[in-house]
Amino acid sequence: MAAAPARHVARRRAGRGGGRPLPRDGRAPRAGGSAARGALRRGAHRARADVGDDLRELRARSRSSLRRPAVGAGGPGRSRPRRRPATREACVNPTVRSRLWAAGTAFVVGFVLANVGVLVVTGADRWLWVAVAAVLMGTGAVGVLVADTRRRLSLWAVLGLELAVVGTVAPLWWTAAVALTPSGTAATSMLPSSPRWSVLGDALRRDDVREAALTSVVVATAATVVAMLVAVPAAYALARRRVRGGRAVPVVVVGVLLLPLVAFAGPWSDTADALGLLGSRWAVAPVLLLVAVPLAVFLSIPVLRDAPWSLRDSIRSDGADRRQELRAFAVPVLLPDLLVVAALVWVLSAQDVVLGAALGPTPDARTLPATLLLGQVPPAQAAAVGLLWLLPVIVLLAVAPRRVRRLIGRDHP
Repeated sequence: MAAAPARHVARRRAGRGGGRPLPRDGRAPRAGGSAARGALRRGAHRARADVGDDLRELRARSRSSLRRPAVGAGGPGRSRPRRRPATREACVNPTVRSRLWAAGTAFVVGFVLANVGVLVVTGADRWLWVAVAAVLMGTGAVGVLVADTRRRLSLWAVLGLELAVVGTVAPLWWTAAVALTPSGTAATSMLPSSPRWSVLGDALRRDDVREAALTSVVVATAATVVAMLVAVPAAYALARRRVRGGRAVPVVVVGVLLLPLVAFAGPWSDTADALGLLGSRWAVAPVLLLVAVPLAVFLSIPVLRDAPWSLRDSIRSDGADRRQELRAFAVPVLLPDLLVVAALVWVLSAQDVVLGAALGPTPDARTLPATLLLGQVPPAQAAAVGLLWLLPVIVLLAVAPRRVRRLIGRDHP
């Protein structure tokens, strides 16, 4: 009776196909199915290490089979095949249907613009309409050809970029056409037949334009300096310290920026008249702080929050004094982004027209945008000065485009 169990044990150790016996420390679990029998059959003829690998794989399969439902799509005993997780490429790439819709939209928009340009527009402007229509229709045709490609291409993004370029360039082009139109004639075409290139010099020789430009520069600079002196400590406290209600500060700041400034112009004009400031260029600066300070705080919070303060701590641990800390950390790390914040605040302050028009009863106290709006400046000269006033924005975007993009794209807590 004792010989029979010993024979069965030897048969189990040797395997069904014969060969070397299996080790005691690598016994197979009780798992059925063709996968288990195949692994045991292959393991009987392999080396000791290979058999151990097969047994570990077999244990893993048996455990996973116990976790799966017993009844699947293939009947009892079989589990449903797992769906492969969606990769990042599959999530980002647009589908063929989406690309075809984008291509069709671009072609239809281009076709409509082409018909308007041919049937309605006259003169040299017709070719501009036809050129824009050709670009959009070409985008639609190319989109149909690449609709089934595997490349990460979004035709909706391409179409949006083209429309954004047209929507940005067209107003600026029309402003330049108005500026180059000869005096005494109204601008009727985006390509003037006889442009007048001396319009900018004529505008800069006007005394009211130069005084208004000086007022705008002085007022915007004063408001920016005061706003940065107030905003940087406030933003540091909100970014580095646990302040009760600190998360609500960005919302409050945005709400203040959305307030109608013309509502504050009336009360402040009475106050400025009582103080003897009404009629001077300094009457606009205090009310302009209502815009400059919240904007500076709003833009400075992410700068100071995302700064590498561990570098500052390491510099202090090395025994650096205040001057060395300022030279090694504050100037190279914080100052560039804070200068971009100051430049954005200055640009917004210099572009204000509501306060300049409401608090400037005389031409000497008006800012440049208010002078162009309310003054006796001819349309051609006003358009030329307006294009010149865009120069600070162009310089800022040309000098620090990445910093501006990172600064505006940062989130707030």
